[in-house]
Amino acid sequence: MEPAITVDHVTKTYRVHTGKNTTLKDRVINAGRARYQEFVALSDVSFTVERGTTVALIGSNGSGKSTALKLISRILYPDKGEIHLNGRVSSLLELGAGFHPDFTGVENIFLNASLLGLSRKEIRNKLQSIIEFSEIGDFIHEPIRSYSSGMYMRLAFSIAIAVEPDILLLDEVLAVGDAAFQAKCFSKIQEMQKQGVTIVLVSHDSSMIEKLCDHVVWLHNSVVKMQGPPRECIPVYLETIFESSQAGGSVMKFDRVHQGRSDVSTSGSDVKIGYRKGPIKRANIVGDRGSEVMQGSRVSFDIVLCPERPIVQGLCQLQFCLSDGTVLWATSSKQAETGLIDIPSGEQMTLRLTIDALLLPINSYRVNLLLESALGEFYDRWDACLDFEVVPRQEGQALLELNHVWTVLGGEHK
Repeated sequence: MEPAITVDHVTKTYRVHTGKNTTLKDRVINAGRARYQEFVALSDVSFTVERGTTVALIGSNGSGKSTALKLISRILYPDKGEIHLNGRVSSLLELGAGFHPDFTGVENIFLNASLLGLSRKEIRNKLQSIIEFSEIGDFIHEPIRSYSSGMYMRLAFSIAIAVEPDILLLDEVLAVGDAAFQAKCFSKIQEMQKQGVTIVLVSHDSSMIEKLCDHVVWLHNSVVKMQGPPRECIPVYLETIFESSQAGGSVMKFDRVHQGRSDVSTSGSDVKIGYRKGPIKRANIVGDRGSEVMQGSRVSFDIVLCPERPIVQGLCQLQFCLSDGTVLWATSSKQAETGLIDIPSGEQMTLRLTIDALLLPINSYRVNLLLESALGEFYDRWDACLDFEVVPRQEGQALLELNHVWTVLGGEHK
């Protein structure tokens, strides 16, 4: 079976104009002279996307990720090389693309969906489902120039999935919008994965990539630097990001890191990847038995932060993993009542995650931490910073403690 997408030795170059001939004298003197520089966005890039898989394009800003998606969607065409597609393509590349600001939401549904290949009859049949999924309400009849970025995303995503594509292209669009709608979008993406839809996305959210994607293509300085499973590529990518950052000083790896309680044991293979002066200072298990957690009991995890540079709209992601790195469960501090966090430089803050009943199977686990901003800026990452073990409850002790009330209805009782 042929791949859904084949990118074969593709090169794309832009002309960046350095100035204009604004006067007659300039035009005469500079006649025939090119006043631009060439910027190579992609250079001899090759990769394939198999049918039914989800692939993430990662890399720093300017590495060519968005250009690659535009070439795949045929908004742009390569200067060299070829791109082969097998299937119907729907793309959501940037907010507002394919929309007219003076048209209402309904009118833009017809406009945008027609650009994606739907007939007017098909759009009419899908109109109500698009409106319902977007959850925009009465604003659907208002000009979209009055929409927020989140409303743009809701409408655009609703149209893109309504096309029922074989190939779906997403460019960082899920970074906006509220948490509830993001969760709804993730659920829809997972549903499309089960249906065999091929998905290519650009995102700075490494946790989301690890959850959703089968394969990662890392673009760096316009070429493919690395590709493979997320578990292999993302740690190397993040380490490179840390090393190239100007903030926080140089980077080093700390072997056998242990920054928690004195009674928390570590396996000796823990590694902290981050800045020497990274904002994550300590990670503690809060409990009476240290690294042993009784199955079904209450447990808390404290993450102590003290940044040397301000953290703006930050969030901390925590992952529970098996010893081989398999992520079993992940959560983000964005779900807290306070939402995203702002920490001035030099100020200390403690984030506490409390789980009322830890119902994990009896086994050994590791904790990964990732600190980043909602805009995709990485602050720090700790891999396997804590080990803990879920142990059986005492003999004869029930697994759950449930608040309950007995009530007698009818009959005689004293």
